[in-house]
Amino acid sequence: MISVCMATFCGEKFIREQLESILSQLSPNDEVVISDDASLDSTVQIVQSFADSRIRIFQNENCLGPVYNAERALSFCHGDFIFLADQDDVWHANKASRCLQELQNADLVLHNANFYSQNANGIWTRGQSIFQHRPPRHGVWKNWFWNGFTGCCMAFRRSLLASALPFPKSLPMHDQWLGLVAEKTGRVSFIEEPLMDYRRHSQNATDLLGGSKASFIDRVKWRWNLLRALRNFASL
Repeated sequence: MISVCMATFCGEKFIREQLESILSQLSPNDEVVISDDASLDSTVQIVQSFADSRIRIFQNENCLGPVYNAERALSFCHGDFIFLADQDDVWHANKASRCLQELQNADLVLHNANFYSQNANGIWTRGQSIFQHRPPRHGVWKNWFWNGFTGCCMAFRRSLLASALPFPKSLPMHDQWLGLVAEKTGRVSFIEEPLMDYRRHSQNATDLLGGSKASFIDRVKWRWNLLRALRNFASL
C-alpha cells in the first residue's frame, strides 16, 4: 500500500493538477493523506471536490508551519511505502512505479526532477534539474552540513517513521531529518531519472534555486539543533 503525504497551505492555483497526476498512478487501496495548515483560500474545497475515497484530509485549526504540518500528515499514513509530495508540482506517469522498484532494495529513494519556472505571463520554462543544482550525496555529516535531500523527491519504507517520528523540536527542515535518519539506519538509493516537474513560482514555501535567505546566525542555529537531535538519536 502506498501513502502519499502532502502538507498544504494556500495551494489553490496548482493543487488540482498535482492531485490528478498522483491519483492516476495509485491503486484503489492506496491513499493520499493531506494535512492542511489552516489555508485561507479554496485549497480544501478543491481537494474535497475530487470526492475520491483515497484522499484523506485533515485540517489544522492553527498554523503549524511546513515542517510540523508535514509531521502531522506523516502521523496519519497507513501505507507500507510513503511518498512525500508538494502541493504545486506534477508527477511524471512512471514516478510511483519507478520508486517502488527501487525501494525493493532500499529504505529511502531520492529521485531527480526537472525545474520549471513561471514568468509574469504564466508561461513555464524548463531549466536545470534538481540533481544539477543540488547533487545528492551519501553520509550523515555531509548532509548535516549541506542538505542534499529534497522532500518532494523522496519515497521511503514505513519502517523509517519508527525512528524519525516524532520530529525533534526546532527542526529546520523535515526532509533533511528524514534523509539523515535513513543514512544512519538503512540504505539510501538515488535515481538519476527526473520523475516529476518541480514548479518554481513566487508562492513556493522554499526556493531551491534562490538559496537560503536565512541569516548566518540562523543557519548556525539550525545546524546546532540538528546536531543535538542527531546526538539524542544516537543515544536511544
